[in-house]
This record gives sequence, C-alpha cells and structure tokens, in this order.
Amino acid sequence: MLQETFSPISGRYYSMWYSKGLNGSTTFRGAINQSNSADEVRKLIDKLYEDDGE
Repeated sequence: MLQETFSPISGRYYSMWYSKGLNGSTTFRGAINQSNSADEVRKLIDKLYEDDGE
C-alpha cells in the first residue's frame, strides 16, 4: 500500500511506467509529477483506471 512517506522518485517512476499506453496516461504522467501527497497520487491512479475502462 502506498504510504505517505513513499519515495517520490521511485513512486512516480513506477506509476508513470505502468500507465504507459493507457487512455489518458499522458495527462496522468503530467499530473503525477505535480502531486504533493500519496493521497493525491491514489486519486490520480483511481481516475486513470476509471477513464481507461470507458
């Protein structure tokens, strides 16, 4: 589970890597680089997978 103390570098790197090819991933990668908390990252991930399922 993603914790509030997640490594910004590795957390963002892997989130961006695994999103490659999904609908909306370009916007997601830009937003995740601007995120300031693990909660914000979770919300972005949830939204990415909701949007990709449409």
